[in-house]
Amino acid sequence: MKSKTRITIKLRLHGTAVGVFVILLIIGLSIGYYIQKSLHYNQILQSMQLLRYEQVAIQKSEAEFLLTECNRAGFYQEMKSELLDSIYLKIQLIQKQILQLHNDEIIRGLGFEIQLNSLSNGFANFDSLIHKLANSVYRRGFKDSGTIGEMRSEIHIFENMVVGTNDYRLQTMMLLLRRHEKDYLLRRETIYIDKFNNQCDILERILRLSKSSNLLWPHFLAYKQKFAEVC
Repeated sequence: MKSKTRITIKLRLHGTAVGVFVILLIIGLSIGYYIQKSLHYNQILQSMQLLRYEQVAIQKSEAEFLLTECNRAGFYQEMKSELLDSIYLKIQLIQKQILQLHNDEIIRGLGFEIQLNSLSNGFANFDSLIHKLANSVYRRGFKDSGTIGEMRSEIHIFENMVVGTNDYRLQTMMLLLRRHEKDYLLRRETIYIDKFNNQCDILERILRLSKSSNLLWPHFLAYKQKFAEVC
């Protein structure tokens, strides 16, 4: 009897130990699951923070491009820009991150697919706008390239012809016109566009009275048109 009692007690002890072990295992697995889930949440948050960081970096690169590359002759000769390349690369990386988030079970469970689609479309539109901006800047030109180069070419021809007329009034009006042109290119303020156009009106009246009007007129009109395109 005593031996049976000991065996029964041992079995109960073993059964209790197994039960405790199973309970601890379940608790351990649950804690591990929630830790993994917590880590996953943290990864998602890090990805969102990285998206925000990349967005700010893109905006800074865009501003730097407009400030520096637009005034660098090499950009117009080579049609290349490290700043633009970095923007395009960042947008590609962002789109990959958005796609990964879109396929995440937690994100889908929270119902954020619409917001992520909207974000992806927004960056796609931004990429398109950056390409259009770069092409617009390239067409506008700088110094001897693009539309500015064509404008400068026309005014140089016009200047040389005006000097040959010995008409000092015409020369004075032309110098004022060029001053407004340069002020606008330097400061980008619309007040100089108005001054330029007003000066054009004055110069046109003088040109009509000039003996060299037929020779000067085509180059003056071409210069005026190119300036309008630059603006």
